[in-house]
Amino acid sequence: GDHFRYFVIACAGHHCQGLTKWFLNDEEVTVDGSNMVTTGPYASAAWLWFQEGVASETANATFVSECGGKWTTDHKGNGVAAIYAKFQMTEDVVQAGMPNITAEVEGKDDIDDPTGGAAGYTNLASRVFYDWMALPREEGGFGAYADEIPDDTYMAAQSNVCDETVNSEDRYTINAVITTGAPPAEIRDVMIVNCAGSYTYSGGKHLMRPGYWVPVSESLSEDDLAGPIQVSAFLPGDQAANEVQGTYIEPTNGYQGMPFATQSIVASDVRQMDLDLAFTTSKHQAERIASIMLNRAQAEKSVVWPMNIEGLKVKALDTVQLDTSRYGLSNYAFQVLNWGLSADWGVVLSLREENEDIYDAPSPVSAPSVPAIVVPDPMGGPVDPAEVGYTGDLGGNVQEAMDELETRTTSLRAMVRKAANQNTA
Repeated sequence: GDHFRYFVIACAGHHCQGLTKWFLNDEEVTVDGSNMVTTGPYASAAWLWFQEGVASETANATFVSECGGKWTTDHKGNGVAAIYAKFQMTEDVVQAGMPNITAEVEGKDDIDDPTGGAAGYTNLASRVFYDWMALPREEGGFGAYADEIPDDTYMAAQSNVCDETVNSEDRYTINAVITTGAPPAEIRDVMIVNCAGSYTYSGGKHLMRPGYWVPVSESLSEDDLAGPIQVSAFLPGDQAANEVQGTYIEPTNGYQGMPFATQSIVASDVRQMDLDLAFTTSKHQAERIASIMLNRAQAEKSVVWPMNIEGLKVKALDTVQLDTSRYGLSNYAFQVLNWGLSADWGVVLSLREENEDIYDAPSPVSAPSVPAIVVPDPMGGPVDPAEVGYTGDLGGNVQEAMDELETRTTSLRAMVRKAANQNTA
């Protein structure tokens, strides 16, 4: 009981907003004003501190005074968010073993607000995306140059979309620990999927739009074509889907993956898409993303539209319509996926079918209601099926209810026969 063990765990290479919850072996614990744990198996024998990682930190005074010179006033950890933990090796702690120490942390707190507010903590998807894109690679970011980041007007529009309230929560958020070992392009793509976004690099800018309907801004005329168009009526096989399933991160399950409700369209053959929404901690958001991905997979048309100099007024990720009678294309809207100059100074647009219905919220998914079975006392004699009733709203699914009723009646008959046999034995 007179022995102590000390731990320092680096959480992030930047300043964090603060800590909201402590966990020891995945069990939430409370900590008092002296940093002592007051609940759980380690109560009164463990102390926890969170260092936010400001630019000029002060060494942990307890560690300096109790670690026999192994931790000094020079051990500050400037700019590093960290957990400090101390355990008294009581009999109970020794028997329980050293716990897994985790925490729920509000992360980076110097993210720019393109809408004009002060920089600070946020989990809005577009702001997190562009903050990480601008972060140097040696600090764990993508490493985009300053002139590759769109202006505040563009980023404010995307931020406002993410900040809209849907199902009592922000439309798109990103909540994750980003490790520095993963390829930056993979992290970028995961962020984009976790806000149902679209991305392109065009005009020297990294352009990302979260998933929402952008009204048509241009009508492109056949008169401005600079060559033959190319039309594809179907998506590649690996992109086609009529069912989307996958997982998201559930905070109430120890931040482990949980399945969201499968989004599907009735079809004779199942073409499945799997989503790993590792940066999404809301079931509602996960289901909205899955619904958007499913709906996009039904909008299969794509067009390559080569234009003359008039194409310069079209912007990547804008929505356009085609003023042409060919293939019925005038009946559809298209998103400009990519924009590039051809060898003869024409503008080549890569277009993907787009429509407002893609972004409709998914219908709530609920389990079918099974009527309650009302039966007489099984010891009162043989049961006539006509005496077995049900209560509850069938909700129009009468056949399903009657099938369930028949199954339970058969089971009840078997139970009555068994009881009768026991009485006569």
